[in-house]
Amino acid sequence: MAAFGNGPGQWNQYQHQQGFSQYPPQQGFQQPQQGSPHPQQQGFQQPQQQGFPQPQQQGFPQPQKRQKQGKADEPQIPFLAPLPPPGVFCIPQCIAHQPTSMIIRSRTLYYTGSENEAHTVNGSLMFRATGDFNVMRQRKEVYDSQGQHLFDIRAESDRNPPSFYCETLQGNRFMDVYGKWNLFRKKSEVLFTNNGDGKEVKINLTDNYFNTHAEIKLENGHVIACIDRDYFQNRNSAVEYTLTVAPGMDMALCFAMCLAMDQRMSMER
Repeated sequence: MAAFGNGPGQWNQYQHQQGFSQYPPQQGFQQPQQGSPHPQQQGFQQPQQQGFPQPQQQGFPQPQKRQKQGKADEPQIPFLAPLPPPGVFCIPQCIAHQPTSMIIRSRTLYYTGSENEAHTVNGSLMFRATGDFNVMRQRKEVYDSQGQHLFDIRAESDRNPPSFYCETLQGNRFMDVYGKWNLFRKKSEVLFTNNGDGKEVKINLTDNYFNTHAEIKLENGHVIACIDRDYFQNRNSAVEYTLTVAPGMDMALCFAMCLAMDQRMSMER
């Protein structure tokens, strides 16, 4: 994925082609200066409120909350340094404004393939992905807590190791997850254009051989998210682990990166 130019005209042209638009200033993040006004929004819809919407379920059933079993059973949210303004995102309403931990749960369904959900530690739904990367479909559809279809994750069927990409509802490709070879570790390189400043973002995603811990880092080494697979045990043929996202990072993109990495590990077993 080639880097996009820094000129105002090129950036406005890129926005028009991709179906994205600049979002108003988030709380705690300054708006970058641009040389010309941004076009009318054509991709992701403008949120009704600032920040991430409250998890009031409209299209999905409310998950049962986990029963507390003492302090040892409660996840500890690790400290992650916030990203400098304007943050790193493609979907403005999905920016984390504080260190946010999500419980990602994956299960296999007989008729519709696999289903993936991300909940808060209190059990409220944040994201949901349905579909499968089988031969017939080759995609997952990602929804927010309100049931709004955000984007699709698709598999690159002709690449080895497995690679994936995300596309908008208009079919515009906006993020690539390329698989890389490495001894005892599964590595992936993530490339996309930051909707905050129009610059290309490169993320190195690594996972150890036993799939116990992973860190999602920018090219400069800044940790934007971490994955802990030790906290939860597999239950009822479902896999659970925690994902913690740094302030200023797009939570939906991190969720998509995790699904791509999980699918790659599943395909290479």
